[in-house]
Amino acid sequence: MAAEKAGRKANMAIVIPKNELNEFSLPRVCVATGQQGAVTFQKTEFQYVPRWIVIFAFAPLLYLIFYFALRKTASGSLPFTDEAWANVKAARRNVALAAMGLVAGIFLSLFSVSIIKDAGFVLLLVAFIGGLVAIGVFSRRLQKAYPRVTLIDDRDVHLVFPSSQAEDLVRAHLSSGTRPVA
Repeated sequence: MAAEKAGRKANMAIVIPKNELNEFSLPRVCVATGQQGAVTFQKTEFQYVPRWIVIFAFAPLLYLIFYFALRKTASGSLPFTDEAWANVKAARRNVALAAMGLVAGIFLSLFSVSIIKDAGFVLLLVAFIGGLVAIGVFSRRLQKAYPRVTLIDDRDVHLVFPSSQAEDLVRAHLSSGTRPVA
């Protein structure tokens, strides 16, 4: 396990041209598990926003301006096994439910402040921290099931796959001359 983690840190992102995110240009290997053969290509969308814009989180208007001005997107198809794709959908659903639970918990806590004066702040704090922990846990599960984008530029998408075996196979496929050189 430790050797795999050390190997994962050494892996660099795979650079895939935007127009090659399809079943004709990529090998039939699941990007989440590394299994070959019985995969289906699923429609995927990626977006990249520079991490430094988080400093504007306390100025929401500036944050939104920078977010929409600097956001880059790419879409295509990536190979997944049926089980891996089900895990991706479940992880996405759980993140959305955790976010809605956070909002509902905060509103419920604010409502309870009017009823129970002493416990309102404690309930708000518990709902906020519990919601953030749930979002963090489910986001981490999503990272283990879905490729992570590290950069999107005008031509290429830089991805890190959950499976190091899939990274190696795709990298070998892309560098074997099976795609046209630009």
